[in-house]
Amino acid sequence: MNNFKTANKFFAAIFLMLSCSLSTFSANATLMLSFDLNSTDLNLGDAFSVNLLASTDTDINSEVISAWGLDLNFASSILSLDSLLVGPSFMPTNTDGNGLGGLIPFGQDAVSGSDILLATLNFTAIGLGNTDLFTSSTVTDLNEGFYNSFFQTVSHVDASTNISVTGSSEVPEPSTFLLMLLATVALVSMRKKA
Repeated sequence: MNNFKTANKFFAAIFLMLSCSLSTFSANATLMLSFDLNSTDLNLGDAFSVNLLASTDTDINSEVISAWGLDLNFASSILSLDSLLVGPSFMPTNTDGNGLGGLIPFGQDAVSGSDILLATLNFTAIGLGNTDLFTSSTVTDLNEGFYNSFFQTVSHVDASTNISVTGSSEVPEPSTFLLMLLATVALVSMRKKA
């Protein structure tokens, strides 16, 4: 009877170690966040979209993202965030400042893989200059960061890019154009008289 208890303890210990190692493996996956946009050189008044993507740094089959939330940072004097659409795998969560977060619908598996669409951000360039566009999360804020199916945090590397907004191509104002046209007509008429 004593050997039976020892064997049960041994198998229980092995099962516990395997369970912990599998959940730790999932928790140790690192997500690489990135922005996908056509160009970082924009003209004043341009409207543009940016996709926020996440990819795991290793090829794993375990579930990685069940919930996530991020802060979005940029110079509001240069860019205006017009709308934000959370990716199709997630339900939007509006518990944080700008609503940049998502949650897997109840009963669905967590998401893993490469180029996971977290959100599409629509901006307008409203001012001249350069701005860094980057994500961040506050460690003490439970609404921010990434969580797996076991409600463990998943480490991530934030997305970052620099956007430059310059003046649009110069188009003469109608009054300037009219003044140049009148000067040309005057020069042509004076030449005919001479």
